[in-house]
Amino acid sequence: MFSAFVNSLKIPELRSRIFYTLALLFVARVGAQIPLPGIDPHPLEEFMRNQASNGTGGLFSLYSMFTGGALTRGAICALGIMPYISASIIFQLMTAVVPAFSRLQQEGDVGRQKLTQYTRYATLLICIIQGGLLILALENSPGKLIPNYDVNTYGPIVITGKLTFLFTGVTFMTAGTMLLMWLGEQITQRGIGNGVSLLITVGILAQIPGTIAAVYRMFFHPIGTGNNPGLPIAVLMLVLFVLVTMGMIMVVQGQRKIPVQYAKRVVGNKVMGGQSSFLPLKVNYSGVMPVIFAQAILLFPAQVFSQIGAAFNLKFMTDFASAMSPAIRSTTRPIAS
Repeated sequence: MFSAFVNSLKIPELRSRIFYTLALLFVARVGAQIPLPGIDPHPLEEFMRNQASNGTGGLFSLYSMFTGGALTRGAICALGIMPYISASIIFQLMTAVVPAFSRLQQEGDVGRQKLTQYTRYATLLICIIQGGLLILALENSPGKLIPNYDVNTYGPIVITGKLTFLFTGVTFMTAGTMLLMWLGEQITQRGIGNGVSLLITVGILAQIPGTIAAVYRMFFHPIGTGNNPGLPIAVLMLVLFVLVTMGMIMVVQGQRKIPVQYAKRVVGNKVMGGQSSFLPLKVNYSGVMPVIFAQAILLFPAQVFSQIGAAFNLKFMTDFASAMSPAIRSTTRPIAS
């Protein structure tokens, strides 16, 4: 593996593509660190650290993971690249049911360019809607957006005027998502490819040090409890993490080779063909995306039922939400000081 990486740096064109991709990924990570004007990220970061130490988080933590932690920091790229992915999925589904979009897809490069343009417009609209709803939730009642968030304990998140923050926040978050969309397209065209996937991957990998620190605090310095799981449980979790990762890689990279035998043919006085090859069939074509979407789909109704049950004191809805998601069940515990 290391020899292949070293050899790739010896090829001038490939080396320039790699460095170009790294530079754009660095720009994306910088955007995930710059907070929005009028927001104080420290209360939210402190709350999320406590939630991680307690092993909780829920839907907010899941979405923050896809943004590379930008949502937790209240950064300009807080929406991440997810609006663009949502718009792309919407138009991919619409091409199968809307005849006009289906004809555009069959028109070649011109039609695909129009679909790409429509996807960008849809991304802009989704960013405005999501950004506005997110800012209104942070301004009025962050405890509804982030379960168990107590303003009196952690402090207010928005520290400026509501109308000013609504306008500037939506503008900056929309610009951040459009910037990430452009970076992903540039990595795909001029870099090493798969720009959107690389942006999501780098965002997740950037949280590994913080996750390790949270796991260390959870096992060796638990908050609000006298229980200390200690070193054996931590080693067991590390071994399980390695085994699960190895199993996922084996399933994703695994393939079945179907042998293919080409018939011989005579061209003039020569016998051509007769070679044997194979047709690689992957075990898992869809990767981990179904698991990610299934988790998000299960977390969303659980979050809704949990909020309805807490608002109207409906115990059966709270129990149903707890049964659907362990993360929702854990967030119903009181916050330890």
